[in-house]
Amino acid sequence: MSVSNPNSIHFKTFFSIIKSKRIIQVALSILSCIHTHTHTHKHTISILVNYDSHRCSEDTLLLSQEQERTLRAEDASWDDDIIPDLKILALRVIVSTWKDNPVLKDLSTCADKDVLVETLPTDLPFELTITRIDNDFYWERAAKDRWKHNDLTEHGGSWRRLYCERHLVEYLETLEASYFEAQREECEKLMTLVKNYVHVIRLHCLMPTK
Repeated sequence: MSVSNPNSIHFKTFFSIIKSKRIIQVALSILSCIHTHTHTHKHTISILVNYDSHRCSEDTLLLSQEQERTLRAEDASWDDDIIPDLKILALRVIVSTWKDNPVLKDLSTCADKDVLVETLPTDLPFELTITRIDNDFYWERAAKDRWKHNDLTEHGGSWRRLYCERHLVEYLETLEASYFEAQREECEKLMTLVKNYVHVIRLHCLMPTK
């Protein structure tokens, strides 16, 4: 008969936390070393190409000249089988564990930070992202993923302000008035998070009192 150890679950949880933090430290060290080497020995220029605008139509692909062509510069999948750079792999590790280890300011270059905010999931907890991410591109992605229509002119040209104002509006419009006392702590917490970014809110309806 086996006897379960009540501390075993806590030990496993602790070990997983330590392990994940070690992974993050390794990833950050890799990025730092790569940045130092690149800055000292060479400069890299990245060119982004809009492949969709250069891709051939289906009718064009049926032409004999196209079928015989071996070099296809417009093929966006040409590098699918190429092993990613160590830098990209390190950033992917940071992205995959960002919810538990929200690293951003620790990244050594602006380029690495840009890659991070461009690839982070937009469904991360709001209380986590609003206090750590000030890059407007992330909030643009988050807003477009959450709402179909977004009028930036109504929110001072700021995507973070747009997201915070609309997030607060949705919260208030769905707030059960008869249960406000029970939700007071949650409401005050949200107000604290968005108070620096909310200027105007437009409420269309409120839940009726029961």
